[in-house]
Amino acid sequence: MIKTSACLINSDGICVGGGSDDEIETFIDPKESSEIDIQTGWNTNSAGFNNELNKIKVVSDIVMYRREFSKLGLIDVPKKELTCEFVPKTSIIAGLVEILGVTCFREKPDDDGDVRIELYCGVRNISNIYIEKVSIKMILIDQEDAQIEDSETYEALPPRVAKILNPSFYGVKPGKLRNSSLRITASIYLPVEHFSAEAVAVKEK
Repeated sequence: MIKTSACLINSDGICVGGGSDDEIETFIDPKESSEIDIQTGWNTNSAGFNNELNKIKVVSDIVMYRREFSKLGLIDVPKKELTCEFVPKTSIIAGLVEILGVTCFREKPDDDGDVRIELYCGVRNISNIYIEKVSIKMILIDQEDAQIEDSETYEALPPRVAKILNPSFYGVKPGKLRNSSLRITASIYLPVEHFSAEAVAVKEK
C-alpha cells in the first residue's frame, strides 16, 4: 500500500488546496519499480494563486507500507437465524496486533426475505507503535467453492488501543447461503519508506 498527499502552494508559499490520505493498493517486488498517480484534489479555486499560475508548486509526501497478512480461519455460515459461529482462537500478527477471535452472526430475514451476515472481531495493538491500518476481510464462498462476495472493514490503531471491526453482508438471498462458508483474514500495514518531493506546475500542451 502507498499513501500520498499533495499540497498546492501559491507564489507566496501559502497552501491553496490539494489532496491527502489517498491510498493506492499496489505490490512492488524487491528491485522492481512502479509508477503511481498523485492526486492533487479537485476544483481548486484559481483566485488563490494570485493570477500567477506559472508559479504553482506541488509539495508531495509519500509513504510506502508493507502488509503483514494472516489467515484467521474458514467457518460455516450459521445455518439458522439468530445463531452464530466462532473462530475461537486468538492470534498475534507480527508481534504487534492481537486478534481476539471472531464471531459471525446470522440475522433474521428482512421483509424481502434477504439475510444479513455480520462479523465481529476484536483487535488490540499490544505495541507502542502507531499502526496506520488494520483490516478484517471476510469472503463468502458457496457450496461449489465459488466466491459470492466479500466485505472488508479497517481502522487505524494507536498504541495500546483495542477496536471492534465489523464487516457485514446485506441483502443476501437465503439460497446463496446454503452450505456456504466464510474465509476470514486479517492484515496490518506498517511503514517502510517515506519520500518527499516538490515540483512547479507545467501547463499542458
